[in-house]
Amino acid sequence: KLETGNSWLETFTAMCEELDVSVVVVDARVGGLPVTFVNSAFEDLTGYSKHEAVGKNLRFLQGRNTHPVAVGHFVNKLRQPEASGALDVVHVTNYTKDGEEFENCVSLHPVFDPEGRCTYWVGVMHRADGTGGTTAMATASKVRAAMPTSCELDEPLQRTSVAPLCAKTSMKLTCRLFDRMKSVFKLDFDACLSSFLFTGDDVT
Repeated sequence: KLETGNSWLETFTAMCEELDVSVVVVDARVGGLPVTFVNSAFEDLTGYSKHEAVGKNLRFLQGRNTHPVAVGHFVNKLRQPEASGALDVVHVTNYTKDGEEFENCVSLHPVFDPEGRCTYWVGVMHRADGTGGTTAMATASKVRAAMPTSCELDEPLQRTSVAPLCAKTSMKLTCRLFDRMKSVFKLDFDACLSSFLFTGDDVT
């Protein structure tokens, strides 16, 4: 359940709701690491509704063929958020609500409060089989690059649409979106943008 009055969380999840990539927010301050938010893309990916997912640990996506090594990787990462380091994407066998097995590409992103405590984990997920095409895969990469690392605000938040990031591949639109997000979240955008500044697209 979303905390009322938490403008950072409310605005961040409103932005994620418009993404075509599955995003999950987990509360790192609560034992059992319960899900506090999933977007509509998560519902499409897994078949579980928001109501069914919120309040549960994400292990409900695991099943008979979920490999312990992949689970162990997540456990180690969750135990040492400050040592997360470089972005890594793990392939793990998960299951939809109707029992379909699929390979899930999952990345975990810690979000810290002003005192440096890990407050939330944000998970970004998509199918490893390329469902949705190369555009979907590229979108997931850009969403991962844009994940905030701090829930400290540097200006009053405004509800900002991130739909152009998902609906179109225009470099110009993406740069405008990232520029707006930079003013909302404290991010290292030099690093975020470096991976696709030289795609050959016109960004002027």
